Amino acid sequence: MERDLRDVMAENLGAREQSIADLRPSTGALARSVRSVRRRRTVRHSSQAVGGLAVVAAVAVASWFGLRAVDEPVPAVTPTPSVSATAPAPSASPTTPTVVPDEILGLPPTRPMPPGLLTRTTPGWVLAIYRSVPDDSPDPDSPPVAHTVVLASPEGDLYRVLDLPLDLQIRLLRWEAGSTTAVVTRVGSDVPTDEARVALDLETGALTPTTLGLQVTGVYSNYWVGSAADGAELWTVVTSSDAYTSDLFRVKEGADPERVGGIGFQWLLDPTGRWLVSNVPGGATDEPEPFALLDVVDGGRLELSYDVPGQVCAVVGWLEPGALLAICADAGYRTAGIGDPAAAHAAYYRIDVGPTDATATLLAPLGSSDPRPMTWQGGWAASGVLAFPGHRGDLGEPGACADDLYLWSGQAATPMHVAPGATGFSLASGEPLVVSTVAGGCSGYPSAVTLRSFDATRGSWTVLAPEPSASGATGWFTGVESWVVGR
Repeated sequence: MERDLRDVMAENLGAREQSIADLRPSTGALARSVRSVRRRRTVRHSSQAVGGLAVVAAVAVASWFGLRAVDEPVPAVTPTPSVSATAPAPSASPTTPTVVPDEILGLPPTRPMPPGLLTRTTPGWVLAIYRSVPDDSPDPDSPPVAHTVVLASPEGDLYRVLDLPLDLQIRLLRWEAGSTTAVVTRVGSDVPTDEARVALDLETGALTPTTLGLQVTGVYSNYWVGSAADGAELWTVVTSSDAYTSDLFRVKEGADPERVGGIGFQWLLDPTGRWLVSNVPGGATDEPEPFALLDVVDGGRLELSYDVPGQVCAVVGWLEPGALLAICADAGYRTAGIGDPAAAHAAYYRIDVGPTDATATLLAPLGSSDPRPMTWQGGWAASGVLAFPGHRGDLGEPGACADDLYLWSGQAATPMHVAPGATGFSLASGEPLVVSTVAGGCSGYPSAVTLRSFDATRGSWTVLAPEPSASGATGWFTGVESWVVGR
């Protein structure tokens, strides 16, 4: 799954308008959507990440479309590590020589990548791009001091893959563990809208645009959604002038693109990569709305009711294949100005989806002091276990910022305390769950992202990609800007 820093920032802005009450586009949400069509929200995830994000089946990437060159490849810059190593060296063994991590401006301590490591990686390794801008720069869009692709092991060992030109902006979309090629998208106002999919050679840095065969509408490029269980890539074609509706297409090598059905501006793939759930834009703010369920393998689309009469509902995330976690509250609570979830009779529901309908089961009511989940941002961590960002402001508060990541594992949401002070969270579903966190970003400039994985079985965290080292800067606007989990 892939997510980037701009996703984190945009998703937090989106959270101000996409709480349970906001089941139709608002003016602020419209502006956010237009800004993020090219460099999409979760605050993804990923990850499409990611954003948004689910476990998907791994498929070969290097052979996609033959990776035929359309433009001259952009040359990479060979990494030139500094020699001032200060980080502690790992313990040596009789067969493993000690390798001292290098300290390079704009990066945390990293090691040079051993020959052949890419081809030996397995699912769970993470590919990321540091595009590091010091916080003494004018703003986060200032030129970076480092632009480096890194590889993180599940244990948090960090290796430099290659350096990229400082003036280049790309975002990771997908990478198959064991492959030496990743799929990326170019970022920037000068990028042609028909070059949404680009193959990045992780050994040479060459960039090769590939043709999707999809319509491109005006200023809106095709947007990456994720991978289906059978390996097809999922992309959108915008169908409305405000980019709030799109058609979802399956794109597979050697075949014409297949339309799956219409989707809204929020969606989540299930843990198997078989089903996609999406909002259905439209209707009045306090009127119950359906959701769309799409079979992204065999095709087909249904609009289903949440099956909670008299209440408006929104999806939090997938609990497991075929089952959603949703939050519902009394229809009309927002118009009435009811901010207390208990007074609005807000509650969590399990929504089991079938071939023709959906069935709701009440799980737990929300008390006045319970966290309010930010909808459409949940990340699946294990069967029945879901993480999501939340806040403790008024229900439906448009200016709410996330105050923590919360874990649902049965009957209640408990704080995870992943990063005190974090206001931005981007999640990539899986075992383990991968989470990026950022402080700030909800209001004002953000700090750099820290990337972690969460093992739901052990309840433990592992840092995969930290902020750049403090050496050479007082702090960082940006560090990791995009990342993807190898599957």
